[in-house]
Amino acid sequence: ANLSKKVQAPAGRVAYAIISSNTNNEDSLNNAADGAAVVVLPKLSKRLPFLSMLANVATLLGLLGTIFGLTTAFSAVGAADPSQRDALNSFFPIATLAALVALAGGFADVGIRPWIWLVSLLIDLAGTRAAERADWHVQPGHFAERYGLLVIVALGETVIAIGVGLGEVDVNIALGFTLVAAFTAVAALWWSYFDWVSIMVEAHLTQLTGIPRGAFARDAYTLLHLPLIAGIVLFSVALEKITAHPGDELSGYGRLVMAIGIALVLFAFVVAAYRVAKRIPVERFVAAALVVAVAVLGGSLAGRSLIILVSIILVGALLIETVRFKRENPEKYAELH
Repeated sequence: ANLSKKVQAPAGRVAYAIISSNTNNEDSLNNAADGAAVVVLPKLSKRLPFLSMLANVATLLGLLGTIFGLTTAFSAVGAADPSQRDALNSFFPIATLAALVALAGGFADVGIRPWIWLVSLLIDLAGTRAAERADWHVQPGHFAERYGLLVIVALGETVIAIGVGLGEVDVNIALGFTLVAAFTAVAALWWSYFDWVSIMVEAHLTQLTGIPRGAFARDAYTLLHLPLIAGIVLFSVALEKITAHPGDELSGYGRLVMAIGIALVLFAFVVAAYRVAKRIPVERFVAAALVVAVAVLGGSLAGRSLIILVSIILVGALLIETVRFKRENPEKYAELH
């Protein structure tokens, strides 16, 4: 009681009122607490309106920043050379239509909403095709950095999915093997992108100029990164299910998203390599086929067994590819590393 009396904070005053009431009756204790709260609450809420004001000001500042950004953007468009204005005019109306369709989908019935968003995506893709005739001023380093960050974010979400899948799973040696295999598979996806593919794509983009540069940037980054990111997300769904029940058979749905996810990622790499060097990285093509085969034929396998096989396939394919690339192109390999 003496300690709570010395504390001048509101909580201390309420505690002192309860203790000093000298009663065990619950209603009396509640009345004592309510009486003390009536005294201290006005002091607590005295400056609360300032928080509301700050929240409103923050919203207005955000709106002001948006208006300033739009003004700057339109000023830049007005000051741009005619070729850049033509490029924007060829893409902006279609992109705006796609955004409006996507917004309308958010208010539509849940049953048809995915179809409306699919239409929005198709309109957006059509816009990228229509824009290929324009001369876009593309900065290769900026494109490579931004899309590389997207891949890192997607892979990071995959790691989070592994952690989410753990839940109440008992920690044992079998789970340890499962986690090692899962992280190895994610690391292999990182390796498959950042080892040489991203470097060669950026180098090829740097060599191009004019309309061909914009067309290649669209193909290699805007279009091919769509299945790449989608594949990583699908694979993360399978990883979450595997880590949640490592000893159980992976469901047909889980095996499907795992196979499609890995196939989409490797497919994007195969197409990118062909677009740059007119060659197909056989190892990645074979790896995709093997993962699909494992998913189709591995219905009786435990989830941990599937992810171990997938990680072995991915790492093995990348090791073979690296050895072959180093043997056939020693100078290029040294330049990239």
